[in-house]
Amino acid sequence: MAGSTISILLAQTTGVVQEVVSGLSFKGIEIETGFIRSNLDLTKAYKNHHWDIIILNLDYDEFDAQKAVRTIHRKKARTRIIASGRLRNRNEVNSLLATGVHEFVPITDPALLEIKLGQQLEIAHQQNRTRELEYDLNYKSQFIAKISHEMRTTLNSVILLSEILAENRNRSLQEDEIEYIDLIHGSSNNLLDLLNKILDLSKIQSGKMDIQLEEINVGEFSTRFSRLYIPVAGEK
Repeated sequence: MAGSTISILLAQTTGVVQEVVSGLSFKGIEIETGFIRSNLDLTKAYKNHHWDIIILNLDYDEFDAQKAVRTIHRKKARTRIIASGRLRNRNEVNSLLATGVHEFVPITDPALLEIKLGQQLEIAHQQNRTRELEYDLNYKSQFIAKISHEMRTTLNSVILLSEILAENRNRSLQEDEIEYIDLIHGSSNNLLDLLNKILDLSKIQSGKMDIQLEEINVGEFSTRFSRLYIPVAGEK
């Protein structure tokens, strides 16, 4: 999973940029770097790898930075894009940011690049943590759904079979045996109802459980409760 490593892709960057990147240290997390020289290399780099940050060199004429930005957004990659180059006027910078670049840093200011890169590292780290949580939540949801299906199938079988036994079609069961079967049938239904409630994924994920107020016959409830535990108490 992402999170233990943050990857930075350098697109035909200068030695100054490479020096800044090589000196980075961030929360004890390993920083992985890659290098590309053309837009074709960019496509290959994204084929089987996710890059958290890419630094584009705007002064390298053979590399189309705007095309690179479009490629990244087309792939719906969660990549933080930093552009570096010679100092430009505000209109040029605004136009650059409008294409989808997250930061522009003049190549003449390595200290500013280090600060901006640190900020983007923090954002990339939080994005990775979010992806991890999303992955965990999805995995848990799938696991709960699978377990829910298996448990419901088993309980439905118990409910059906106990119902058939309780009919005592062959008149071979004694009264106390029928009573035990009724208990099995009632308890299985209660367990199935409880399972349906606690495994409602939408409620679990939203952190909400509905409270449903209902009238109850206290005498009947006490009788059922005692019938359920009398056999257990008797065994002890």
